[in-house]
Amino acid sequence: MTETQTNVYQHDDIIYYNAVSFNRSNNLERASYFKTFGDNILDNCEQYYMAVTRFAISHMYVPLYFFQNGKYSVTINNSKVDLIYQPEGNYFGFPNNQPVFYYKTIQNMVNSALFTAFNNAAVGGGSAPFINYNPTSEKFELYVNAQNIFAAPHQFNLYFNAPLFQQFQYFQAFFNGFNQPNGQDYKIYLVEDPADLNKVTLGGVDYFKYIQEQPGLYLFNEIESILFLTNNIPVKAEYVGVQSGGNESVQVPILTNFIPDQSVARNLAQYQYYSNGNYKLINMTGNSKLNTVDFQLAIRTRSGEIVPLYLEPGESMSVSFVFAMKSLYNNQFSHLYNFENDESFYMPIVDNIQDSESGRSVSGQVMQAANNRERFRMENNVRNTVNNRFAKRF
Repeated sequence: MTETQTNVYQHDDIIYYNAVSFNRSNNLERASYFKTFGDNILDNCEQYYMAVTRFAISHMYVPLYFFQNGKYSVTINNSKVDLIYQPEGNYFGFPNNQPVFYYKTIQNMVNSALFTAFNNAAVGGGSAPFINYNPTSEKFELYVNAQNIFAAPHQFNLYFNAPLFQQFQYFQAFFNGFNQPNGQDYKIYLVEDPADLNKVTLGGVDYFKYIQEQPGLYLFNEIESILFLTNNIPVKAEYVGVQSGGNESVQVPILTNFIPDQSVARNLAQYQYYSNGNYKLINMTGNSKLNTVDFQLAIRTRSGEIVPLYLEPGESMSVSFVFAMKSLYNNQFSHLYNFENDESFYMPIVDNIQDSESGRSVSGQVMQAANNRERFRMENNVRNTVNNRFAKRF
């Protein structure tokens, strides 16, 4: 079962809501939260903005990506071999998908295909090339038997098709074009270093080692965004495009979404988000009361699928919200400027307000912008000021 803990407290016109969900069972549980209160949290929802200020959730159960049959291939000379999926266990929650959790599994699938392609090509000497994932450098390394580099007639050409090379970028290669015969989209450069700096001996056999020029593990990351879904919180829904069962793009309402940092290798700790002060405000709607808070977490993949997030036994997630009166935002800041829809904007009489860039005082006067560009610049300055001052209240 899932156990929840909740803290709610109010300061002026801001209500802070902290939710924690624990998986106390021995099974997977959906990363979700549901709580109904005897008293109302909000008496009139449309008077409030909502914002997610922090969340943390383990992603041990989030795969690197979902393998697709028939998509990735290697070719030695004219011998093309598709990569075959290697299951890593009986993972629940990914119907019709083939999750990959470890870089070493990717390594094994590629090496299996390289071995088959080498044997089918009947090179006649040397041995099959192979790749190795180096967790220290976070790069893949390609090893090719020295006999297959410069010892005719055992030399061969190695190719990756475009989908596979997109995941193994930063190996030097020649691009032949997309959808080439026999998957010969990218020809991997296999050259002998004049100084033998890339030559290594493994088990008494000489190999040339080729290393990616820079880490590219982020290329495997499947997650495009983390979604918050809700059934009971009345908000003006945001929509994201997803792929339906018939491969058609449809719009799905969400509470909000966040894009995780995918520029580095995936670790198995947590996804964490802390607001930098510029809150993503969610507009609450309707004059109803709020006494039930619920949300579910999911991931949106690069292929447009929505996949639920799960908590493994013993894992937890925590999410912090704020509910802020719209009057707090509007009354303190929006009255400073009154933007019109024509070619200019006008500023009401205020005291000691100064344009941060030009330094021109607008105290006690009405100022008209010269053009749309200046209007946009000043509007943007005000918006940033609003966000910064508003954030200090949290």
